[in-house]
Amino acid sequence: MRIRTVLLCALGPFRKRRGNRDEFWLRAICGLPPVQELGPPTGPLSAIRRLSPGCNSSFMDAKPALRYPAGLMQPAKLDITQQPASNGTLIARLSGKFSLETVSTFLQELRPVPAEKLVLDMSGVSFLDSAGVGALVQLFVHRRNQSKKFAVAALTQQGAAVLQVAGLTKLLPTFATVEDATA
Repeated sequence: MRIRTVLLCALGPFRKRRGNRDEFWLRAICGLPPVQELGPPTGPLSAIRRLSPGCNSSFMDAKPALRYPAGLMQPAKLDITQQPASNGTLIARLSGKFSLETVSTFLQELRPVPAEKLVLDMSGVSFLDSAGVGALVQLFVHRRNQSKKFAVAALTQQGAAVLQVAGLTKLLPTFATVEDATA
């Protein structure tokens, strides 16, 4: 017979005041069998218990409950529409969440753009996180190395705050409107 020992530190203070009642209910809620005593409690090791076989494995094998009900969270989505403008400029309109889940498609779609100047219209971006900021910097550096221009236009209030906190408002060319960026 395999025996496991567990130190029940959390229940120590409750045992002296209320007896085994709290421990009984805690074990019942978790679906664990009752505890078998090793002997009379002595000294600081009185909380060491002898558990019947398998009681820990059933607790450890239990699947954790989901914090939020399944199906409520929508997958992150970023739509990119490209629209050519005058003098070799391409305007890419972004709409949706610009986050870790959407960065790879953003880079795959906009890195190979051959236009001389690329303007990102970010007015439709509902959320921008650090991964999105990193992708903006990657695209900026990639285009600068190819001697091509890059601009960010029409940032939302949250997007402008993220870029400001990251200290990138001086590095990335940002404009209030798309018209200002294409001029």
